[in-house]
Amino acid sequence: MRSRLNLALVVAAGALALVLTVVRQSPEGVVSIELNTQEVRAAPGEPQAPRHDLSALKIFNLTLLRIKDRYVDPARVDPKKMLYAALDSVQFNIPEVLVEPDPLHSKVRVTVNDKPETFDTDDVDSPWRLAGKLKKVFRFIEINMNAGADLAKVEYAAVNGMLSTLDPHSILMDPEQARDMDVSTSGKFGGLGIVIRMIERKLTVVKPMKDTPAWRKGIKSGDHIVRINQEPTENLTSNEAVDRMRGDPRTGVTLYIERKGIDGLMRFDLIRDVIRVSQVEHKLLDKGVGYIRVKQFSKGIASDVADAMREMSTKGASSWVLDLRGNPGGLLEEAVQLSDLFVDNGTIVTTVSGRDREARRAEHGFGDTTSSLAVLVSAGSASASEIVAGALKNLDRAAIVGTRTFGKGSVQELYDNDDHSKLKLTIAQYLTPGDRSIQNLGIVPDILLQRMYVPDKNDSPQDFVRLLAPTRTYGEKDLDAHLVSTYARDVDKPAFELPYLVDKKKPAAGAAPEVKPPDDDEATDDDEVIEDFEIRFAKQLVSNVSAPTRPKLVAGAGRLVQAARADEEKKLVAALQTVGVDWSAPPTAAGKPSLDVALVASSSGQVKAGEVRLCDSAHGTGL
Repeated sequence: MRSRLNLALVVAAGALALVLTVVRQSPEGVVSIELNTQEVRAAPGEPQAPRHDLSALKIFNLTLLRIKDRYVDPARVDPKKMLYAALDSVQFNIPEVLVEPDPLHSKVRVTVNDKPETFDTDDVDSPWRLAGKLKKVFRFIEINMNAGADLAKVEYAAVNGMLSTLDPHSILMDPEQARDMDVSTSGKFGGLGIVIRMIERKLTVVKPMKDTPAWRKGIKSGDHIVRINQEPTENLTSNEAVDRMRGDPRTGVTLYIERKGIDGLMRFDLIRDVIRVSQVEHKLLDKGVGYIRVKQFSKGIASDVADAMREMSTKGASSWVLDLRGNPGGLLEEAVQLSDLFVDNGTIVTTVSGRDREARRAEHGFGDTTSSLAVLVSAGSASASEIVAGALKNLDRAAIVGTRTFGKGSVQELYDNDDHSKLKLTIAQYLTPGDRSIQNLGIVPDILLQRMYVPDKNDSPQDFVRLLAPTRTYGEKDLDAHLVSTYARDVDKPAFELPYLVDKKKPAAGAAPEVKPPDDDEATDDDEVIEDFEIRFAKQLVSNVSAPTRPKLVAGAGRLVQAARADEEKKLVAALQTVGVDWSAPPTAAGKPSLDVALVASSSGQVKAGEVRLCDSAHGTGL
C-alpha cells in the first residue's frame, strides 16, 4: 500500500537558514511553536543565489498538475476565475503591481512600476491555457520589476490566489511557513528548551522544559537573560533574541543571566539539542478520574496519550476525561490511533474522494474500552479533534460535553517542492461512523454548556451582562469558498443544556484550562492544571455514572445537570445583586399575576393600517 501523509488541520529574499524554534505559552495555556528564519548572505566573492525564474511557472504548473490528479472536487476548478484571483493576490502582496480586471470584456490590465499592459482572457478555458496566459503576464512582470525583487513571492502569491477559489484549506506555504508546518507536525525542533517572554522589557524565562539543556544546566523560571553570547538583550525584540539563541543541535551558545537573590551575572554554557514538545498534558484528578488534554495532533500524540493512561492507571485512574477544547487538528493518523485507545471495533473514520473510499477500523490493542469516558469540545475544536469526538460519539463510546465544534470535514495532503515550499491540498472529505459528515456542522455535544457572564461592576459601556448563548457561532461555514458535503445532516440535538456562570478567576468554557507557571525556584514543566467548570462537570459525570457506553452516560447525566443548574441559578442571583439587579424568584405568597383587559372599538369610522388611535379599556384610556 502506498503510504502518504494526510493532514486534518484548523494553520524571502536570499537564502534562509533555520536556527531555533520559539516556544510560547499563551494565557490560555496553549503551547505554540514558532519558527523564525535568519537571512544568510553570501560572503564577499561567493556566488549569489540565482534569480527566481518567474515566467517558468515551475511551482504554479506543478500545483495545477496536483489539483488535476488529487483535488477532492474537480467541479470547483474554474480557470478564468483562478486567473483573476491569482492576479488579484499578486496585486495585494506585491506593491509594484497594479491589476485592473475587466471580466465583462474578458480583459485584464496589469501595471508594473507605471508600465501598463492589457491581456485578453477570453481564451482561458482550461488549466493549461490558464498557465499559458499567466506565463505571458509573469514575463511582463519579471521584465519590469525592480532589480533584486523577490520574484518567488510573486509566484507564491499567484498560486495562493488560484487556490483560494477552491477551498479555505488548500494553500501554498513559503519555505519559512513550510518549516513551521514541519515542526508543528513533528513536535520537535532544535534549541535550548526554554519558554521565554518579554516581561517589563526584560527577556524572561517563563520556564525551562524538563530534560532539556536549559533544565539540566539549572536555568529557572523568572531568570532574566541579560546577554546572549556577548550581545545585550535590552534592545532586542523577542524574535531577534530567539534568532541569536537557536541553532543546529550540538552547537553551543552562552547565556548570561540575572537571578533574584544572586549578586552578579550567572554564566551558562549550553549545547543545543533536539527538543520535543509534548502536546499532551495529563493529571490524575480526585475520584479516580484521569484527565488528558491534547493540544494538537502532532506525530506521536497517540503514544503519549497511551503512556499517560498507563501511568495514571497504576495510580488508580478508573474513568477518563479527554479534553480537546481549542485543539485545531493535525495528523489524521494520530486521530485514528488515539480513538483506537477507547474502542475495540467499528469504523473510526472513512475518507472519501470521488469513487474512492478508505475506511479505518478500530483494532484490539492497548487502551480502555470499558471505563466511563467524557470528551470536552469547543468551537475551537476542529478537524482531527472532530474525527476523535465524532468517532467516540457515533460509536456510542463517550459522552460529548461542551459546545458545537468548528465543522471542518476535509482532509489535506502535503507536497514538498524543490524550493522548500510546501503545498497543502484538499484531497478528500472524511465521514464519521455511519457515513456522517460534519462539514459546516461540527459535532453537536450531548451536554451543551452555555456561558453566562456578569461583570463585577456596572459603571462603564464595557460592563455587560450576558445570560443567553450567542445566536450564531463562527465556524467552517463562515469561511470563504467552504466545501459543501452531501453527507452532512444537521439532525443532532443536545440531550441537555446547562447554562453556567463564568468564574472570572478561571478560564471560560471553550478556552484551554489555566496552567499555573512554576515558582521561581522550580525547574520543571509539570504544571498544575486548574479545574474550570467544564472539567469539574465532566469529572462528576464519569465518576458518578459508571458506564462504558454513551447512552448510559447521557441518561445518567440528567440528575447531575439538574443539580448543577440549581447551583448556577443561585450563583447568578448573587452575581446580579452586585450590579443592582434582583433576579430572585418572587415570594410564593404573592400568587400568580392576573390581568383583566377589555377593549372597545372606536366608533369614529374606519381606521387605516398604521394609524394611531386612542382606545378605551377597562383600566383607562391609552394609545
